Amino acid sequence: MLSASTVSAGPVPKQCKRCPRIYKPVCGVTANGELRVFSNLCYLESYKCLNPSLPFVRAEMTKCEKPKEPKEPKEPKEPKERCHTMCTMEYNPICGVRANDEFWAFGNPCAFNLYNCQNPDRMYSETDRGECPELRNL
Repeated sequence: MLSASTVSAGPVPKQCKRCPRIYKPVCGVTANGELRVFSNLCYLESYKCLNPSLPFVRAEMTKCEKPKEPKEPKEPKEPKERCHTMCTMEYNPICGVRANDEFWAFGNPCAFNLYNCQNPDRMYSETDRGECPELRNL
C-alpha cells in the first residue's frame, strides 16, 4: 500500500477542520491519476481544503493497493510429506517381508505403516503379528 498522508500539525485555516487521529484509511485520486492513502476521510477532506490546487477525491481502496503478485502454483506434496511422523514406543512387533524374501521386524504397526509410507519403492508386506520367526534363528 502507498504511505498514508497526514495534514501538518501547524495552524489550520478556519474553513478547514482538524481531524481525529483515527486510522480508517481511504484512497484519494487526483484528476491526473495520482493516488494517495489518507489516514481517514477527514484527512482527505482537510487536504483538499489546504491544497485546493491539487484536489483529491475519494476512490475505492483497491485502487491504492499494490497489485498482488500472482502466486506460483504449489508443487504436489511428496508422499513422504503426507505420512504421519509420530509413533508411540509401544512394543507390538510386526514382521514384514519384501518380494526378495528380505524380512524385517518393526516395533509396532505404526512404525511398519510409517516405513511403507515413506518408502513406497521398498515396501514390506506384513507376514506375522509378532517377531519374525525367520529372524529368531540368526
